[in-house]
Amino acid sequence: MVPVGALPRWLAGLFVVIPAFAIVYATFLPNGPNCGDAGRLGIDPVTGVAANCDGSALGSGDDPYTIGETVYETVGCAACHGAGGAGGGNFPGFTGGTLLTTFPAGQCAAQIEWVTLGTNGWPDPTYGATSKPVGGSGALMPAWGSVLTVEELQAVVVYERVAFGGEDLATALEDCAPPADSTTSTLGG
Repeated sequence: MVPVGALPRWLAGLFVVIPAFAIVYATFLPNGPNCGDAGRLGIDPVTGVAANCDGSALGSGDDPYTIGETVYETVGCAACHGAGGAGGGNFPGFTGGTLLTTFPAGQCAAQIEWVTLGTNGWPDPTYGATSKPVGGSGALMPAWGSVLTVEELQAVVVYERVAFGGEDLATALEDCAPPADSTTSTLGG
């Protein structure tokens, strides 16, 4: 029998475990989590803008796949299409062959154009190789052409094709390569 006013053993155990955890945390992480831990980004102390851990602008670098991954995760693609590209609700997924069925090899430019123009800017009632109806799922694809650079648009499409579509990176890079004339976009403009 437990005397009146006595602490339960589990509560007494917490009085030992919590301070022990705090001491370990303070010993090994005195300044808190480091940049890069658990997806944490650096913050430029002057501007307050999120940045890469090395201080460079978020999404900067020369690797299109990595740039595309950063854009996909931070701009809003993942919010609708899911972090793993499986979609959700009315928002279409990219996994299980869906992406490369809609935009097969050789149609990267069409996918970039779709991401650039979105539902409201698309000139035809259907899109992709399977002639999917524009807005047929009930979800609207935003037009990212005024938000992202041509390089970011190409990079996010490379990332989607490789990470979710299963396309080989070299094939995606070749198919989605920037035009030879850097002043012309992939859309001919």
